[in-house]
Amino acid sequence: MRKISLFISLILLFGCEKYVGTESNPQLNINGRWKISSIVPTFESSVFSSIQVINSEFFAVSPLKVISYDSTKILVSNDTSGLKPCFFYKRGYVWEFQYNNLTLKNDVGKIMAEYNVWFKNDYYSPNDFYLEDKTTGGIIPGNFHFKQNGNGANPANELTITVPDISFDVNICDRKYSRAITQHLFVNLGR
Repeated sequence: MRKISLFISLILLFGCEKYVGTESNPQLNINGRWKISSIVPTFESSVFSSIQVINSEFFAVSPLKVISYDSTKILVSNDTSGLKPCFFYKRGYVWEFQYNNLTLKNDVGKIMAEYNVWFKNDYYSPNDFYLEDKTTGGIIPGNFHFKQNGNGANPANELTITVPDISFDVNICDRKYSRAITQHLFVNLGR
């Protein structure tokens, strides 16, 4: 009896496989149409204690124009002239991923730009990617990062893209402050 119970316990201990669910490739979970629902900017400065951006409808990774300032506060706006569409973020705009292709559309469905999406190493950084302009073939500077809530067979319905950080120089009264303002943008998208 003792040998039989030992045999059964050994079979149960070593003979049964334990299923460990593995997450599916996160790159496959972002395929589809995503609409920008919100943009969360954060600004850091070594010079000014308060930074206020006047354009609240959109945010961009672009140079800042100084509107007004005092010793502690600065009021700025984005200069969007000549800006690539992948650096312009407005609620209602659409990012449409199809494997290694990205199409950016405005809020009325007009295609603004198309990019090739190149994901980083699948093992070390599967959620990092960079973009290549399809018309010019030029690489867009900076690395993007995405986070999504999909898991396994459940498709994602929320996507957050971290835009490359950028530091700006500020010129005030013939004085230049190098890297005076650093901008971090988190673009939230939903299906």
